[in-house]
Formats: sequence, structure tokens, C-alpha cells
Amino acid sequence: MREAARLALDAVYGSDINPYAVAIARFRLTLAFLEKAGYRKLADSPELPLHLVVADSLLHNPQHAQANLGELAGQTMGAWAGQEFSLEDEDAARDVLHRRFTAVVGNPPYITPKDSALRKRYASMYPSCHMNYALTIPFAERFFQLARSGGFVGQITANSFMKREFGKKLIESYLTTRNIDGVINTSGAYIPGHGTPTVILFGKHQPPVAATIRTVMGIKGEPATPDDP
Repeated sequence: MREAARLALDAVYGSDINPYAVAIARFRLTLAFLEKAGYRKLADSPELPLHLVVADSLLHNPQHAQANLGELAGQTMGAWAGQEFSLEDEDAARDVLHRRFTAVVGNPPYITPKDSALRKRYASMYPSCHMNYALTIPFAERFFQLARSGGFVGQITANSFMKREFGKKLIESYLTTRNIDGVINTSGAYIPGHGTPTVILFGKHQPPVAATIRTVMGIKGEPATPDDP
């Protein structure tokens, strides 16, 4: 059981631009490992394989068709791209974001990028970025890029791209090239910590294999916060 728990933990990789989010994820994964492995004290546990890094996964993108010079062997992103990488351990970031994964899941940020230079840089890397786009747009592309061929992708994200002009290129030019398995409307469901209307997208990193997409549509939203979410 302990070896199975260690192997499971060793298969989990993640990144976030917020150091506090990474610290919390490390803590929660550690607690989950201790519970599954049957350790009562952290001191009794072996060193844990925690592959979590502070990094901007949109900028660290060697899978992009035109790789950044900083991603090349022997180079550094800090030297080529500047202060956005000052908080990172670049070796650790490469270890996570230079991989392809069997399954990629996440909850990308819903905000619009405030830094104009960074907004332009994202737009130059992700063709789906359009008008005053939200970060849901480039992350939708990035999730599929992080998956290996045929790999699974799942994300809960703001549904604003489905209703506003900035989502046009993502829907018409990018998602039509991916195998989208399902679209689940969660905008009316009460999900703790999610005040923004959301949608869950499931797909695979491969061309479409069918002419139809399964959807779960909402009829009406919760009239009030339910006692049991």
C-alpha cells in the first residue's frame, strides 16, 4: 500500500504562478499521501516525490510550434524573457512543463491579463487570443499542448468565452481541431469557491473522431445556496 501511494504521488505534476497556491498543494498532497500510506507522523515518512513548481505555464511552452529561445538547451528563460521568471526554480519548471502527460486537468484563471506587455506576449504565442481576451483562452490551448497524443484533457473554466466575442477564435478555429468528448454546463450549479458561471470541458489531444459532442445542459440554476453542495 505504501509503495502504491508513493508511485501514485510520483505520477502527479503541477504548476501555478502563485507560490502560496503551490505551498498549499504540497501540503494537501502530503496529507493525502500520509493517509493512504498509513503513516501517523511526517517524521516516519520517506522523502516525498512532490513535482510542484512555481511557474507561468503559458510562458514555459517548448511544445509551441515556435519555441522561445530561452527554452533551448543551455539557455535560460530569465536571461531571454526577463523578470517574469524571478520567482522560479527554472530546472524544476523545465522538469514539469517540458513533459507531455497522459491526463491534464485544471482550473485556469478567469481574469483578463492586466499587464499589457504580458497580454501581448500571450497573444503572440496562442492564436486563439482575440480582442480583450480572458486567460481562459490561452489556457484552453495550453492544456491540450501539455497532453501527449491521445491524452485526456479536463478543465473547469469560465463560460464567458462561449457567450462573448473574445471566444470566437477559440471555438471556431481551435476547439474544432481537437476531439472534444463532452461539454457540461455547470453555470447554474453551486460549486463552493466558484462564483463565476462555469463550464467543464473534456477532450483528447487528437483530431475529432465523431460528428457529435455530448453535452449536459442546465435547465435552471439553484434558487439558493443548498445545504449540501
